[in-house]
Amino acid sequence: MQPPDPPTVHRQTNRLGCIVGLGCIMLSIGLILSIAIYTYAAHPTHLSIMSKATPTLTGTFSTPPPKITCTTIPQHKGDKTISITSSGLKRTMLIHLASSYGIQPQALIINYHGYNSTIEHFAHYSNMETEADKAGFVLVFPQGVDNPPSWNAGVGARGPTGDANDIQFTRDMLNFLEKNYCVDTDRVYVTGYSLGGGMAYRVACSLSD
Repeated sequence: MQPPDPPTVHRQTNRLGCIVGLGCIMLSIGLILSIAIYTYAAHPTHLSIMSKATPTLTGTFSTPPPKITCTTIPQHKGDKTISITSSGLKRTMLIHLASSYGIQPQALIINYHGYNSTIEHFAHYSNMETEADKAGFVLVFPQGVDNPPSWNAGVGARGPTGDANDIQFTRDMLNFLEKNYCVDTDRVYVTGYSLGGGMAYRVACSLSD
């Protein structure tokens, strides 16, 4: 018998390779289908949810609360000196309102002068009225009592200076301002210079409520 010529051998080799390749493809398809069927049988609910799920919005939407406005608005703008009675004493304060003051509550800043000073001198010295006009806040300069003017701030181990109850004065002053002026009670700040700075510290500790 004569051996097959080279072209015949080449055709037979190609045919065998095609048969083997086709068999591998069919085997792979069968394996993939088997895995898919098993997965569906094991987790039908999960697959059902995934196939039918549609995007939805969650959470709640609410209308923002209306802005709080004031009904009692003093007519004066700029500086005004006002007196109240606290612990039986006449107490004075200088109130500065910016040109933007109106029915919308503004922050309140109380600024205590230093030892042996006055509200007029300190208002000019601090130049804080200019900042109040720029930022739009209510600025108050309380006047200390005694001679020379002082604050019941407490100085080290020597105890409070002066005879007045300046914590009560500050409390009464806040009540007066909140009742008669359009101030934001959530934005009340105190500051001061020298002994007035010590008074601001004491107010922060004593009236933190």
